Amino acid sequence: MVRRSPALDIQEGDSLLLFEAVYLSPGSSLRKRSKVPPKPAPPEPRINERIRVPEVRVIDEEGRQIGVIRTSEALQMAREREVDLVEVAAQASPPVARLMDFGRFKYEQSKKEREAKKHQQNVQLREVRMKPKIDDHDVDFKTRTAAKLLKQGDKVKVTVMFRGREITHPQIGKALLDRVQASLDDIASLEKDAMLEGRHMTIILSLDKKKMAAKARRRCWRGRGGRGRRGRSHPGGCGSGSGGERRRTR
Repeated sequence: MVRRSPALDIQEGDSLLLFEAVYLSPGSSLRKRSKVPPKPAPPEPRINERIRVPEVRVIDEEGRQIGVIRTSEALQMAREREVDLVEVAAQASPPVARLMDFGRFKYEQSKKEREAKKHQQNVQLREVRMKPKIDDHDVDFKTRTAAKLLKQGDKVKVTVMFRGREITHPQIGKALLDRVQASLDDIASLEKDAMLEGRHMTIILSLDKKKMAAKARRRCWRGRGGRGRRGRSHPGGCGSGSGGERRRTR
């Protein structure tokens, strides 16, 4: 019996198309990257002649209510004022339409969205890993790294990874996590307590702005020697009027 090659020949006219079959080795799988579909854009409101209802409740450019009139009359009013008739509440009965410059309105909306994105903070979850047999110097280095990430505005996941029989001593990992948490207690708050997941024990820390402000005040306090004007202690920190000596001008 003659076995044919895994190639599939398809002849169409004078051309010959050759399709080679792809064979996977046993145990292998062909993975397709899953794509998250983009969020659909919100539908734009109907404007001018796209408004098909017989009558609308009209609001003028200043926000004053004109009343319920026929749509044709509202369109004529918009043409006379050189603005657009925009349907702002299609579900109302009758629908609500407003007289406005729709192009300018869209520009101002996009400008507000851009400004909002500038001030929006993208918080990421960063991870710092260590082993149960880590040296004290390395623990301090990992702690400084976690502090740096926290001050950047990110959340930090501190993980202790167990190997082999190390998992029989989870108290060692818990002690390490407690040590890191205690070192960062002046700038961070515990968001998720220590939890053992498989061979990993983790905690999650997040930046505490109140603790950061208190730490800055204490640092300023120590820098001034805890003394304010005329030798009195001043708890106000380094702000204006905090008790610094002013030079007298003659």
